[in-house]
Amino acid sequence: MNDITNLNWLLGEHNFTGSKLGDSEILAICLPGFSLSGEWMAKHYPSLWTNKTCYFLNWPGLVDLEAMDIPFDIEIISAWISQILSEKKWSKIYLIGHSFGARVGLKLLFERPFADDLILIAPVVKIKFWEYLIQAIPNATYIKLINHIFSLNSIQFLSKAAGKLGFLNIQERMFLESHFNSEKNLKFLKHYAISLKKLKMNKTELEFVLKTLKKCQIYLFKNDRFCQNTFWINLARDKYNCELILLNGGHFGRLK
Repeated sequence: MNDITNLNWLLGEHNFTGSKLGDSEILAICLPGFSLSGEWMAKHYPSLWTNKTCYFLNWPGLVDLEAMDIPFDIEIISAWISQILSEKKWSKIYLIGHSFGARVGLKLLFERPFADDLILIAPVVKIKFWEYLIQAIPNATYIKLINHIFSLNSIQFLSKAAGKLGFLNIQERMFLESHFNSEKNLKFLKHYAISLKKLKMNKTELEFVLKTLKKCQIYLFKNDRFCQNTFWINLARDKYNCELILLNGGHFGRLK
């Protein structure tokens, strides 16, 4: 794999960081999972980057502490994509998203179908009942609730409880506890928990994206507790003929 180049983008008053890998007429825009960096994504899925120019986004707040106070704005991320698309005439455009990044990517494609080829890795997208409840909570009340739930003691308690009840495997529990063991990381977690209200996506919108794509590949991991594998098997493969690849491992499994 080629060396990864770290980059900065200034979009209005917002400073975004990320990285670039490769040099090709084929473009891949890559959105990592929640709390993960573009560099982590580049190193975790090397088989996807062959013969592509890949741009990886670091989520605001992950590297720059001040950026944690910037409200999540999907329009700013869309502007970042526009800047990359305008660099030159690309022969082909991929959108690749892992976990939370898959959810953001699908929302972006619904609002503006800029890519024909989509690769989802352990996509956390399925709309659950509790998400409809979130939409009904006033913003100020929701923010107070998030600040109360996401404290160091609460995260540790919830992680241990989820492990004992079998909702998380050992790998997933260790990931959560190691990533959210400081006030800085918890502030980042709150930042994106609040963003969920801006990422609502109903089944009709999701189906619209899937049926307008030329090609869609979905990588699922057998022991994943975060991604709803059955949902994707039923919806994507049986209805829209997406290519499903089922691999061993958990939510943070590698693609060699």
